[in-house]
Amino acid sequence: MGKVPIPPQDGDIGMLAATGVQGLIYFQNLRPSFSQEEGNLLLQNMLLKSLHQVALAYTSVSMTTTFSTVFLDPLLRVSLVADVRVRLIVQQILHTLIDRHGNSEKLQEIRIPKYINDLDLKVEKCSRQDLAFMRKHGPQFYSMLYENLLQPDNTDENFHAIYCTMALLCVELGGEDVLVELLRLTLGLQEIACKPQEESELSTQHICKLHAVLAAYLNLISQLTAIPALCQHVTQVVETRKQEAAYFLHETAFLEEDSLEQVTLPDTVDSKLLFHQTAISEAMASSGHEVSRLSQPFVPLRSDFPSQSRYSMDVQSINIEMDQVDTPGRERKHPGEEITFETLKKTLTEKTPDAEDDEARRREVVEKFQNAPFEEIAAHSEARSQQLNNKLNEIMDMVSKPSVDASGRVVSLSGPFQVKSVPVYEMQFPDLCVY
Repeated sequence: MGKVPIPPQDGDIGMLAATGVQGLIYFQNLRPSFSQEEGNLLLQNMLLKSLHQVALAYTSVSMTTTFSTVFLDPLLRVSLVADVRVRLIVQQILHTLIDRHGNSEKLQEIRIPKYINDLDLKVEKCSRQDLAFMRKHGPQFYSMLYENLLQPDNTDENFHAIYCTMALLCVELGGEDVLVELLRLTLGLQEIACKPQEESELSTQHICKLHAVLAAYLNLISQLTAIPALCQHVTQVVETRKQEAAYFLHETAFLEEDSLEQVTLPDTVDSKLLFHQTAISEAMASSGHEVSRLSQPFVPLRSDFPSQSRYSMDVQSINIEMDQVDTPGRERKHPGEEITFETLKKTLTEKTPDAEDDEARRREVVEKFQNAPFEEIAAHSEARSQQLNNKLNEIMDMVSKPSVDASGRVVSLSGPFQVKSVPVYEMQFPDLCVY
């Protein structure tokens, strides 16, 4: 395998994308045939570590430039492979590329600081260009984080790395829309973590660590936004957990594995141990945020989400419901039958009687011009031209005659609408209208 060159510090970010794309495409092409053999796993690690080294040589300026579609899509796909070490390296690559202010080292550890200033984070207002990038590609990041946090074989390193990625999205790209979507992601994950043990595919240790990650993350968001009501709600839940469920906080959840072996989770988690969507919505609304989307449950994109846009869907399952807007005095009308992709396709491809008549006339005209003698075609065209000319003369005569009302009197137009009657033979027509 060829060596991957490490570009100079002042290199063009485009070279990073080009190098990363080549490595990732190579990885994607080989991945279907990869097994869990040590040699294949080693190759995966080497490819991604090379990309990580390339990324370390650069400082991102614009997310749009750094994460081109051909680079971002395969990178996010690789983040969901079975090997935990590969998933960890992908998160480290994301840290390097998202972090532009040296914050990643301060966010590597899951913790709940009493004061955010203790972390000494450097936070700047997100640029308009980066906000546009997140509106377009944000759902891919949120779905990637969602899927990664639910991987059953995550190690503590994986949890810490995913938390760091989530924190960097909040710090570096935390516009208003992004904050709301990150809160939706957090509440969606909490809902998964609260499922009864018999319905959940996650182990007790995994559930505890997931709760701990979400608590630390909501604490970070609340302190960065400095919204008093949100800070109060998060602090209240954290304090309650310290008293009644310490295993839902990082101090206990990420100690030695033995610390969670004796934990027995209840079928239903006490509501005072959870973060509530209503309280968070009210707190965000009190500071002027648009919170209508917070009431909508978080739904990740499909497993092949990087190749899907924000509005991606399975075209075979399109189901359009055309509800008419409520109007006073009018009843809402519902379609008589369900409109699906198949019915639309059938409508477009099926030939109607009118279409069949048009097709028959078209064939008739083609055959006539192919087989009829020239004299017949010319005579037919001349007859049609004469017919059109006669019709045009009739129209002109009608226009040139003065208008007559019901009593038989001639009506003349005055003012700006006055028209002077001109005989047809004296009218001047544009050349394009003369036959």
